[in-house]
Amino acid sequence: MADLPGQLTTALPGGGIALSCAKPIEEGARAALLYAPGLFRLDITPREDTLKIQVRNLSSGPCEWTDGGQPLVLLAFDGPALSAHTLRIDVDGREVRVLVSASRETERGLMRFVAQGLVGAPA
Repeated sequence: MADLPGQLTTALPGGGIALSCAKPIEEGARAALLYAPGLFRLDITPREDTLKIQVRNLSSGPCEWTDGGQPLVLLAFDGPALSAHTLRIDVDGREVRVLVSASRETERGLMRFVAQGLVGAPA
């Protein structure tokens, strides 16, 4: 399985997959943060006070996703500095749980992201 730069992928017993990736992303730039070939790609675009999250369906089946509601802001000064976001993706009959953590470096105009995903075994 081909990984994104900065991503680690581990096959789990029973057919599941563990994904983990860490990378800096400049404000306004769109970047792939997690990638599961044949299933999905999670893209992130950080902006001044928002975070755009897109899930691209790479499967031949349906793909739906929901966020976990309000992000958890762990530390804030001059706007959010450290936050966490949860997602649930259902793609091609497989459930994926994702956690995305972000920290902002305002002076450098970028955000650092760490994402973990757990792809359930095929149904």
